[in-house]
Amino acid sequence: MADVQEKMLKEIFKDFEINSNIINTKIKSINLYKKTNKLEVNILSDKPIKVKDVGAFEKYLIKRFMLKEAIIHISYIDGMENNFLSEWDDILDYLSYKHPLTKALLKDSILNLDGNNLNINLKLSGADILNGRNMDKVLSDLIFNVFNKKLKIKYMDNDSEENKVKALEYRQKLQKDVIKKVQEKSNIIDDTKENKIEKENKEFNKKDSKVQVNGNLTNNYKQEDKNDSKNKKQEEPEEITPLILGRNQNIKDPLVKVIDVSIDSGKISLEGEVINTDSRELKTGKFLFMFDLYDGTSTITCKAFIEKDKFKAVSRKNKIC
Repeated sequence: MADVQEKMLKEIFKDFEINSNIINTKIKSINLYKKTNKLEVNILSDKPIKVKDVGAFEKYLIKRFMLKEAIIHISYIDGMENNFLSEWDDILDYLSYKHPLTKALLKDSILNLDGNNLNINLKLSGADILNGRNMDKVLSDLIFNVFNKKLKIKYMDNDSEENKVKALEYRQKLQKDVIKKVQEKSNIIDDTKENKIEKENKEFNKKDSKVQVNGNLTNNYKQEDKNDSKNKKQEEPEEITPLILGRNQNIKDPLVKVIDVSIDSGKISLEGEVINTDSRELKTGKFLFMFDLYDGTSTITCKAFIEKDKFKAVSRKNKIC
C-alpha cells in the first residue's frame, strides 16, 4: 500500500498505545488478504523490538479490525540483529498464547545454536507432538519475522524412562482436554437448538390453541373437531401397508445398532421402538416430525420433513399408546 510507506507506525495506528520501540518504527507495507481475513504488516526499525511488543501489536490489530490473524514482519536498518536467545521466555509466552499446551513441552528445554540450526533438547519427551503441530515451522517463522534470522528448528527428546512416563501422562491429559472441549461445545450447541425448538413449539401451540372471535379469546378445539370430521369423510381410504413413510418397504441394507452410529456412518438402517414423538409446522407449510428410536443399546432422535397432506397419516401411525 503506497500511501502508508515510510510513515511512522504511531501515525497510522494512532489508538495503539504502548511505551516501547515498536511505536516509533516505520511502515514498509500493509497487505490485507480478504479470503483468509489476514493482515500482514512489514515494519522497519533501527532499534531492537521485543517479541512481547509484537504480540501486543498483533492482539491490537486482531481486535481493532476483527481479523482472524495478524502477522508482523520486522526488518532492521544496517543489518542490525536482535538476540532472540535473551528473549526465550517471552517467546514461550507468545507461542503459548497462539498455540496452547506447547509451553509445557518447551519449558526448561536446552537450546543449542549451531550456525543456522537451532537444536532444542526437551526436558520432556514430546518432539512428535510438536512436529505434528508444525511447531518447528511456527517457531522458525516467528524468529525470522521478529529477529530477522532464518533458522532450521529441530526438537530432540529426552529419552530417559522417567520422561517417557511423563510424556505418556501428558499425551493422555492432552487427549482428555481435547475430548472435553469437543463435548462442551457439542452440549452448548445441543442446548441452544433445544431451547430454540422449545420456544418455537410454545409459540406455535399458543397460537394454535386459541382463536380470536369478536374480540374475545376462546378455545378452537370444537371448531377443529368439526372440521376434522368433515375432512375425514372426504379423505380417501388409506392403503393397507406396514410402511409409514417412504416408497419401498424392502430394506436390503444391514441393520446398525444405535450405539455404533457416528457422524461418518452415512446412510444406515435402524430397527427399534418409537418411544417419543413430537412435531411442528414450518413456514414452508411442511411439518417437521421428530421421534426417538430405542433399539436396546441406545436412543437416537430422528427427524423427517413431511408434506402437509401426508402428515396426519404419518403421525397417526406413529402414535404412542
